[in-house]
Amino acid sequence: KNFSMTLEHISMDAASLTNATKATSYWDNALYGCTFHYLWNDIIDSRFLNALNNNKYVSSSEKVPTIYLGNHDHAHVTWQAGARSDAGAMQWYKTQPYVIALYTSPCTPMVQNGQEFGEDHWMPENDMGTGRRVIPRPLRWKTASDSIGKSLRNLYTKMAEMRKNYSSLQSSNFYPEHWDEWQTRFNLE
Repeated sequence: KNFSMTLEHISMDAASLTNATKATSYWDNALYGCTFHYLWNDIIDSRFLNALNNNKYVSSSEKVPTIYLGNHDHAHVTWQAGARSDAGAMQWYKTQPYVIALYTSPCTPMVQNGQEFGEDHWMPENDMGTGRRVIPRPLRWKTASDSIGKSLRNLYTKMAEMRKNYSSLQSSNFYPEHWDEWQTRFNLE
């Protein structure tokens, strides 16, 4: 009890592997992928609902996907927020809806070190074997107390407290339970 064994296995069969083993979670890339795509293209589409409801792929209530906006393998989400205009974390406010989605999803939220105060390191998605992705990126602690860092820390703190205090935000209940991505509106019934 109160122990998690998470598979860092990102593929189409990660949920199946989790279901077939004693693992309790797997890294689910769906919210990360949507977030980066949406921030880059200034859109949100119907894929978002399925990215938030990935617990439908696990076989028991003891198993829950781990979702994230970024991790040690990718550039920080705050960098992506301002990437198109070369502003990086200066456009941190664009990440707020995704932070709220992360903490209100029935999945387990994971926060990358420094994400909560606006770290904005970029890293190549494919380093062509150079090793540039696997280099130390120390946290810049001074950014935790600047205006961006304070604003983001406040948001992450409030969302973590809400998730802790309201068990419904940790439940597997999600509406709509299934969403076909071709749909653009809720069924009125």
